[in-house]
Amino acid sequence: MGRCEIGNARVYITTRQKCGQGIRLGKWFELKGYASKKDLLNSFRELYKDETEPVICYLDWQDIPPGFISETDISKNLFGLINGFKELTPTDKIGFSIWLGTHQDAIPDVRADKIIQAFKGCYQGYFA
Repeated sequence: MGRCEIGNARVYITTRQKCGQGIRLGKWFELKGYASKKDLLNSFRELYKDETEPVICYLDWQDIPPGFISETDISKNLFGLINGFKELTPTDKIGFSIWLGTHQDAIPDVRADKIIQAFKGCYQGYFA
């Protein structure tokens, strides 16, 4: 599967109303800039303030494990995983990206600390 560069996770967002009208114009959001799902949703609402009650639609995403996102929802646990990734050493970030890319289909939507703990249980470090 390759790497899943969770530190580069991003989503392409528009609204259900725009999709219903056949308009696929939206915006890419870099998730490392948001501490929580709530922060992302606030930015989304600000961007689409011309709609009375915008309903979010995730049209595309990159470097996000499948269990953490769908067209209509994004997991609050994803933001903890991104923040946990930031705290890893540079070498561990490489290892985590490879591990996550290999196991992403099997990783459940659970708290980030449990996922990072599972990684640390598998990863034995870098040996030159």
